Amino acid sequence: MAVLLLWGVLALSPPAPLRAQQQPTDGVSPGQVLPEVDGAQPIGPDAGAGEEPPIEDFTGAARPEADAPGTTAAPAAPAEQLRPVAEAVTLEPGATCLEAERLTRRIARWLERDQIEQSIRVHVRGDERDSQAVRFSIEAAGGRRAERNLLDAPEDCAQMHAAVALSVAMAIDATLTDAAAEAVELPEDEELVEPTEPPEPPYHRGAIALLGQLGSGVLPGLSPGAAIRWESGFMPWLDLRVGAFGTHLDEASVGAAPGSFASDVIAGRADVCAVAALQRLRLLGCAGAAAGRFRTVGRGYSESETDNSQWWAVIAGLEAQIDLGQLVSLAVSVDLVVPTASWHVQVLGPDGRQVEAIELDPLGAMIGVGPIFRVF
Repeated sequence: MAVLLLWGVLALSPPAPLRAQQQPTDGVSPGQVLPEVDGAQPIGPDAGAGEEPPIEDFTGAARPEADAPGTTAAPAAPAEQLRPVAEAVTLEPGATCLEAERLTRRIARWLERDQIEQSIRVHVRGDERDSQAVRFSIEAAGGRRAERNLLDAPEDCAQMHAAVALSVAMAIDATLTDAAAEAVELPEDEELVEPTEPPEPPYHRGAIALLGQLGSGVLPGLSPGAAIRWESGFMPWLDLRVGAFGTHLDEASVGAAPGSFASDVIAGRADVCAVAALQRLRLLGCAGAAAGRFRTVGRGYSESETDNSQWWAVIAGLEAQIDLGQLVSLAVSVDLVVPTASWHVQVLGPDGRQVEAIELDPLGAMIGVGPIFRVF
């Protein structure tokens, strides 16, 4: 009876929950139950011994070794916004020839990019009176500021734009390179390299010269004259010339014979000249030829005749040209004239025999002075 009563009590009692035993692991004794807390470390006599177990994330997967204790990954800094160079540069040209668009294109060319950081601001200011004085300032992030003075910028406008743009570009690069510095040291004038300019157009010079001349030996005695010519140069050391000249002698006599005569030479001329340029002075050595007419008119003789013959000569000379301004020069020339034939003026008697005669020298000279007007 007692046994039956005990069996009935056990049968009516709720069954105890069935717990699964923890499988044996390193550092945990068999039969030890782990706490039911997600992500907690095992608690036992050997907990923490040996290598530290990997940290589990909320999904239970092991994190990479880069996230191990003692390693901190810094968040990536956002890249600074950019803006066109033209928006970062302001210009007050003053008395200089600086132009905003031309200057910003030059700056972008030196920087090799057309955009710069948003925090960079450049202000360029030309002097109000001095056309070669330029100042500029650069402001960057953090309130940093640098200033630069160019007190002797090139006179040529293209070179001025190149020099100022190069200085600004170098200052911008220095500002970005030394971002942690409180002040930026800008390069000195001597450190600026010569600006690289596009090739100059081919040399071409054209000018008109008007010369007054005085001849000796070209006609019998001294004879005044004049010359006009066009000179053109396609290389700085070479000039080509074409022109004309004339010289005249009036009321000349032949010995003691009664009467007089007049003579003149009018000829075209072409020359090739080698040129040496020395600042405002050009020295030329020329060689050429002339062809024209030699005319003689007798006066006061019983029978006066007029002779009009061809005249040829070889000419060589030296000339100096002094610049008086950008488009005007003064030329001084000395030419030697060698006719290809001998010339003489004679007076004949009633019987046709020669009474008096003048033989021209085989070598004549002409000295000329006058202005040269450069066309281009």
